[in-house]
Amino acid sequence: MDNAQQIKNLLPKKEIKTTPPIPSKPAPKVSEKTPEKTSHQQR
Repeated sequence: MDNAQQIKNLLPKKEIKTTPPIPSKPAPKVSEKTPEKTSHQQR
């Protein structure tokens, strides 16, 4: 029973850790493209 509880505890911990990195990757890409377009228009 201890193994089941440890696996359940690891599951939510891994999901929480994978959740931030997934949205963090596309966020910087969109943010980098936004400033580049703005800089091009301002130039």
